Amino acid sequence: MKIRQFQGRNMRTVMAQIHAELGEEAVILSSQTLSDGTIEVTAAVDDAPGHPSPAPAQVQPSHSVSAAEARQIERMSEELARLRALVEQQLSGLAWGQAQQQTPERAMLLRRLLAMGLGWELAQSLLDALPEGVTGDAAWTQLLGRLGERLHITEEDILKSGGIVALVGPTGVGKTTTIAKLAGRFVMRHGAGQLALITTDCYKIGAQAQLQTFADMMGVPVHVAQSRNELETLLIGLRDRRLILIDTAGMSQKDIRITQQLTAGYSGLVPLKNYLVMSAASPLKVMREVYRAFSRMGLKGLILTKLDEAVQLGSALTLMAETQLPLAWLSEGQRVPEDIERVDVDHLIDRAMVMLDQNGQDAIDGAMRLGVGKEFFDAQ
Repeated sequence: MKIRQFQGRNMRTVMAQIHAELGEEAVILSSQTLSDGTIEVTAAVDDAPGHPSPAPAQVQPSHSVSAAEARQIERMSEELARLRALVEQQLSGLAWGQAQQQTPERAMLLRRLLAMGLGWELAQSLLDALPEGVTGDAAWTQLLGRLGERLHITEEDILKSGGIVALVGPTGVGKTTTIAKLAGRFVMRHGAGQLALITTDCYKIGAQAQLQTFADMMGVPVHVAQSRNELETLLIGLRDRRLILIDTAGMSQKDIRITQQLTAGYSGLVPLKNYLVMSAASPLKVMREVYRAFSRMGLKGLILTKLDEAVQLGSALTLMAETQLPLAWLSEGQRVPEDIERVDVDHLIDRAMVMLDQNGQDAIDGAMRLGVGKEFFDAQ
């Protein structure tokens, strides 16, 4: 058996590599998302068809097992686990082929949902809730309607209501640029005198300078808080401002210091609202990790950025459906303040459908045939 590892930016790229190098008979042994977001897949193909591997030797029971024997038993257990996974994948692939023949309507609908980038469980649950006898365009319309029922848009527009708003999230998702876009919109409506900007990012080189550049263009000063006491003092001193925007330090979702962010657990007279900023281009697995980590801070809503870099919007829709975290803003591009907007659920689903039409469904059948549908669509 020939075993190879493949890496790529997304699962579609990796599947193309597997098909090109190992062919249609390849099977997936494992898949994982690395810390930098790269997808790594281990695949194998039988390079000697017709010659099955010898059955593993039976282990004789013994009251005393040596260290060497224990290691051998462990290796055999791992091999049996891999063989079981291979069998399950093959059966899953056969089931997909059978489903296409016996229930082609359901298979077609599932393919379209997955092509949007929706997670495996969400797509299946939407199909399971579809009444029997509903087919064609009516079935697709109902599926999108049920998806829309699971998505929420925050009713509060912070540019109108004001308050104290902090943007939190991983490094590199565009928090500072988003702050500048929101600040620019607010200044055009209410003037620079009603706005205050605070940064707590004392880690990233140049972070304060970037925000200061935007602030100078709008005529708004930037205040720096390096401790919880400094932040609370600033908020008291700026309590006459209609809107206070706080730019926080970006942290990995695996950083144990997330709950030590200065905006976590703030309990002043005016409540502080944390909005999670997340790149729409992130894989679903990474989005789930980010949400689990930052939800400990208490989140008011979600801001999706870098839509222009995303190949699909389904991962974000899946996260919203799973967590019920409402979407506040949608951002794409670098123009300040133009490239940010509030959207409703219908507009959001329409954007996902446009991206579906652009990307097609080429990789879906390959993943389903190989029996890795869930792994594929939860990692893309």
